[in-house]
Amino acid sequence: MLRATLVLRNSNLKKHTADITAKAVSRADLDTPAAKPTATAAPEESMMPWNGWFSSFLKDKLGDEKYEKMRELILYRPNDYTGFEQMPRPNTKLSISDKDPNLMHKFRQPSPGSQPPVELRETDASFGN
Repeated sequence: MLRATLVLRNSNLKKHTADITAKAVSRADLDTPAAKPTATAAPEESMMPWNGWFSSFLKDKLGDEKYEKMRELILYRPNDYTGFEQMPRPNTKLSISDKDPNLMHKFRQPSPGSQPPVELRETDASFGN
């Protein structure tokens, strides 16, 4: 332990942390193009690449047909659209028409941030004011 602290104390850690500083942004800078967020949608790739590694491994080893048979035998409702998660993921799409397969309902569409603000009234109409 003592040796590690000596190594850390003598390292160039202080020099490297001095180069990384937080930048304060004034209210005047908020309207500039550099301050505006560039993301317009959530990323499509998974933030958890390890999610589903075992099923991918089995699909590679067994083949698609055998894997689907085994999946339907073992899992309860294997094609459930939520995957038994309590809250659907933001990119969840549900087909709402049997005739038109392109007609989809997306979860949280429109998103709560794009809704107009709530109108709070000063008086209540039910009291005759």
